[in-house]
Amino acid sequence: MPELLPLWGIVDRHSAGDIIAKASDAGVTRLIGPRDPEVVQQAHAAGLAVHPYVAATPYPAHGARAITYTWSVNYLSFDPASPEARAKLDEHRPIFTGPVVGEPSIDAFAQEHSEYWSKTRDGGNTLDYSRRLCLSPHHAEVRQAEVDSWRSALEESGGTGVQVEYVDGAEDETQLLRCGYDDPIVAQFREQHGEDPFLIAADDSRWLQFRSRPVTGLLVEARAAIANHNENAVFSATLIAAEPDGYLRKGTDWAKWLDAGALDEIHIWFRTESDMKVIERQVQHAASVVAGRVPLVVELSCYHVGGLQRPEQLMNAARTCLDYGANAVGIYRHHAVDQLDLWSTLAAIGRL
Repeated sequence: MPELLPLWGIVDRHSAGDIIAKASDAGVTRLIGPRDPEVVQQAHAAGLAVHPYVAATPYPAHGARAITYTWSVNYLSFDPASPEARAKLDEHRPIFTGPVVGEPSIDAFAQEHSEYWSKTRDGGNTLDYSRRLCLSPHHAEVRQAEVDSWRSALEESGGTGVQVEYVDGAEDETQLLRCGYDDPIVAQFREQHGEDPFLIAADDSRWLQFRSRPVTGLLVEARAAIANHNENAVFSATLIAAEPDGYLRKGTDWAKWLDAGALDEIHIWFRTESDMKVIERQVQHAASVVAGRVPLVVELSCYHVGGLQRPEQLMNAARTCLDYGANAVGIYRHHAVDQLDLWSTLAAIGRL
């Protein structure tokens, strides 16, 4: 059995027995995602570790104004699991209707603490459609709320680790972090650098690094709190794979996270990428940054549009990742592995 062969996905109680049995037969060592204690217990009984994951943004998202689409595949008149349906779906190009802009949703913590809302470059913090309302991790209260949420995911699930999954949604159309122009952070930058963040380029590296510092502090505090609950728990973070400057543009200066000892593992996620040259280059860069300090795990998606869905693609990508410095490779996510019947491919990845 490999030392680490992870599989991502939120396994529900209805399908848990089947998925856990298939995962175990394929040599999976860890499920990443489940938070249901009953599912976690079943997985543990089958010898699988379980790490719940929590979605996050560098400046914590506490609200959103959703934009939704209605898709043609929502109106199937046949069982989508049948072989006949699979053949039809494989030939169908989904058609969308929309968009429909929903009403803003803001959680209770943000409702009670508008003073923590993070500002954008234009000084606003309004909820534009398809954007997130983010709070500033500069404030100790915001950091504590995040730490409590992440620790609760571990405590309530009974898992043996927790993963913070950094997702998109706090960036502009150029993939640049929109928020962080908060009065205390702006004032500190002016004092330290003698320049006004509103007058320099939005992607000035000094300003990007300055805005990312509270994120590092949050992760350091989270790891300490999780270790206090369970000193053996694994605390990891997932980042969507990018070119070297792409991470900092989003506010995730993850080299500083490792410098600060904030993580036990770092995971790089290829969600919509199938170009092997890109995967090779980005894994090689990530491995050079990690430099052996913690395990580097690569997450290959066979779920997202543009991802890797053919067995030969996944095997080629897995070999590339391991050749260029990854310590382990796994697949996102179990729904796609099951529906595309990629269990034998997952097992083969574990034998590389």
